[in-house]
Amino acid sequence: MSSACKNIIAELNRGDKLEGDNYDIWYRKVQYVLEEQEVKETLFHLMEEPDQGTTAQHIRDQEAYNAWKRKNSIARITLLSCMQDDLMCEFEEYETAKGIWEALKEKFGATSATKVRRLNQKFNDYKKRPNQSMRQHLRVMSNMIRELKTAGQIMSDEQQVQAVLRSLPESWDHMKIQMTHNDNVKTFEDISRHLELEDEHLEAARPFNEANYASSSSGMKRKRGNFGNKASEQANPKKQKKHAKRVKKGGKKDKTKMKCYNCDSLGHFARECTEAKKVLSLDTYRKYAYVSSCVMLAESNPLWIVDSGATYHVARSREAFTEYRRIPKGTRWLYVGNNTKVAVMGIGTCQLHMRGGKTLILHDVLYAPEIRRDLVSVLPLLKLGFSLNFYDMGLHISLGSVFYGSGYTYDGFIVLDCNIITSSNNNDCFSFVTSSTNNETDVWHARLGHIGVDRMKQLAKEGLLGSLAQIDLNTCESCLAGKAIRKPFGKATRAEYPLQLIHSDICGPMNVRARHGASYFITFTDDYTRFGHVYLISHKSEALECLDVMLIWSKIKWIRRSNA
Repeated sequence: MSSACKNIIAELNRGDKLEGDNYDIWYRKVQYVLEEQEVKETLFHLMEEPDQGTTAQHIRDQEAYNAWKRKNSIARITLLSCMQDDLMCEFEEYETAKGIWEALKEKFGATSATKVRRLNQKFNDYKKRPNQSMRQHLRVMSNMIRELKTAGQIMSDEQQVQAVLRSLPESWDHMKIQMTHNDNVKTFEDISRHLELEDEHLEAARPFNEANYASSSSGMKRKRGNFGNKASEQANPKKQKKHAKRVKKGGKKDKTKMKCYNCDSLGHFARECTEAKKVLSLDTYRKYAYVSSCVMLAESNPLWIVDSGATYHVARSREAFTEYRRIPKGTRWLYVGNNTKVAVMGIGTCQLHMRGGKTLILHDVLYAPEIRRDLVSVLPLLKLGFSLNFYDMGLHISLGSVFYGSGYTYDGFIVLDCNIITSSNNNDCFSFVTSSTNNETDVWHARLGHIGVDRMKQLAKEGLLGSLAQIDLNTCESCLAGKAIRKPFGKATRAEYPLQLIHSDICGPMNVRARHGASYFITFTDDYTRFGHVYLISHKSEALECLDVMLIWSKIKWIRRSNA
């Protein structure tokens, strides 16, 4: 057995054993091992034990069977030893390596619709990581394309190129533009070659700057380290003389030639000055505040709903059309589900740019502004030869063997997965800068936390409010609301004699029942005397009987009940 085979077996036994999720790479490594052991054919061929006999043919058949049996035993033991313990116990009941191989393929290698969707989503959403080189990034995308091909999802060269461009970060926008307008870039290999060359160019330029920075910083460190070094001073006599002069003076400076920064006089420092501290001019350190108001306007992209009941394509936005023809108002109508007429204002063509790079062109699209959804009719697409494959989470659209795009479920509808590009440019951001020249007093009043007029006059007098000199403050509604006092509630009208007004209410059902099974209670309270009486009842319908008992006592004028 070669050293390479031993290394693969060691990896499989140490950390790369079959767990289920790593089946795609595991079954390749195991085949390499079995091919090195010359037992790979047992995975695909099964031999039955021959009949007993003494002829030369029987002897040859028996020898061939014994050789296959030995190879099968080696392959079976190799497969089981390269699995996790739970999987080994599950598959050891198979007596042949072929049986184990087919069972593993059926359990872990089967291609389902869920797996295809997961691979498509992973491929479409994949982005280059910051710490990842371009070569590594392209290798990962190549592996995903190969996995999709194995799962039966074959992508065209243009789709592969578009996917690579989408995966690039914003720092590579210049390269996206170049590759988009380069007609020679047609396959995955073409764009990979250009991106790797650009990445090598960037890598070659980066170490040059880093080397200059490292050399300059190291030179600064050496210069800083030599300062004060005795050996260097001894080697340089000029430094010794300067150092001797500095020691001789004792480190003191002559104040007779020093100028004070505070009073501009000679003979002392500013910290020793007895004059008043200099007040810096406000104009020198004036700070300006720029206030602007910005209104951000955004409009969500329309969603195209796939409707099998619609007879025409319908759009509710004029901007969705690339070609448009207006028709006279009232000449054509669109009938909806409740037999209501919706006016059709025009007809034209819309282009839907699908996520995979294809463009779906819809002809004879009706423009109906009163419709609530943009509809894609199934019938016109079928007439053009398109095939729509509906499944539990959406649909796939293809024309012959060409895959155009897909749809997904959203809010109870099947929505096409496309990028909407309108004919007009409504994605601009307008910023409106407001000026406070009309009444700067109100603006400063709000900025300073709604302070009083006297305080603002004092600040304006000191020049702290910029060019504002005269304070003319209008009525501030926020200040009035903050200082307002709530009016007291009026006194309620009370009864003037007993039994003029009775308050009653029912409460329940209670979690704990009374001894005789009552779960509700009803109260009667006299408004004048505040005398009350409580009755336990089992049902709300018994409230009338309790009221009859109250009426027996005396005549009641009014009864007030909650929720009654």
